[in-house]
Amino acid sequence: MKKLTSLILSAVLLLAALAACAGGTDPTPTAGDTPSPDPLPPITAAVGDIIEFGGYEWRVPDVSGGKALLLSEYILECRPYNEEYADVTWEVCTLRAYLNGEFYESFGICERERIVTVTNQNLDNQWSEAKGGNDTQDKIFLLSLSEVVKYFGDSGQLQNKPSSAIWFINDDFNEKRIAFHLDAGQNYIYNGKNLGAWWWLRSPGLESTGAALVREGIVFVDGYYVSQADGGLRPAFWVTVP
Repeated sequence: MKKLTSLILSAVLLLAALAACAGGTDPTPTAGDTPSPDPLPPITAAVGDIIEFGGYEWRVPDVSGGKALLLSEYILECRPYNEEYADVTWEVCTLRAYLNGEFYESFGICERERIVTVTNQNLDNQWSEAKGGNDTQDKIFLLSLSEVVKYFGDSGQLQNKPSSAIWFINDDFNEKRIAFHLDAGQNYIYNGKNLGAWWWLRSPGLESTGAALVREGIVFVDGYYVSQADGGLRPAFWVTVP
């Protein structure tokens, strides 16, 4: 009986929290009551904005169909793409499990209500043809090779490989792709210039034992081994906007 009562109480509290996230109030307020304010006001975002969400700063690369794409302005932490060195795709890698599990759950209930589940295409590597795997349903994800050139500037190199000997995109948009780690000690300083830290993309690299990445603003299409532990995370997700 106690267990049933506890479950009912938990359900009631959850429903109350969801109502609060939506701006819901007591349907029969008494005289003098003041409706509770929405604890998370509607998100307003335009392309190029930097907004706060869940205690972090997020860049807005895209707004479409009542949704805004948020990409972490900084590298939040470092993790391997996959805990073990193996042939993997985004669908089965441990980093995807972490982002859609522990990382997603780190947001408050009202914030999680704003995050939209999307279908992501996982294309083969455009140069090496390493398999990208199945489409995935994600709440939190990493940008792909196609998306990083779409949102930071497309010189056409991804579609037209400059040379058979070149395995990176090095163009006029490098500076825009540099990202700095929240932990300053993780950034790379060269000749007094802060070049940030490198960060994973979800696309496969030269082979499926590697994943593509951005380092010093250069897109390494061939990638690093998936078990590389110092890969930076710039999570991305779509949220509802007015």
